[in-house]
Amino acid sequence: MQVEGRTQGTPVYETLEPEDGVGLALLPEPSPGDVFFDIEGDPFVGPGGLEYLFGYVAAEDSGAWRYTGMWGLSAEEEKRNFEEFVDWLTARWKTYTDMHVYHFAPYEPGAFKRLMGRYGTREEEVDQMLRGNLFVDLYRTVRG
Repeated sequence: MQVEGRTQGTPVYETLEPEDGVGLALLPEPSPGDVFFDIEGDPFVGPGGLEYLFGYVAAEDSGAWRYTGMWGLSAEEEKRNFEEFVDWLTARWKTYTDMHVYHFAPYEPGAFKRLMGRYGTREEEVDQMLRGNLFVDLYRTVRG
């Protein structure tokens, strides 16, 4: 299809019929509490790396989407951001019991596990999130 598109000068595509349990059909129903989340980290900072940015988008009560970035340039700030974000998610999940946290690739849940272990904090909350299937990996959804 790529070669055909180059020779025709226009994009060539194929529309696939939706299938249950495949691709985007794997996504849960939307919830007003849904959160779109990304962590940025540097594995070469200090002995265990540093998760320096917790970024997320969520709808406010008004329905307007809001981006929040929580920067941390030290281990103390990393821990504070982790705890604050887990606490915020926990409270939001109590309000929106059908919500999900969308992320891309397995990095975010893995980072939660690492930070939980590194700082010995929020173990019960993170365990409930992981067991409750709160996290939705969009990479797995689109790559099959």
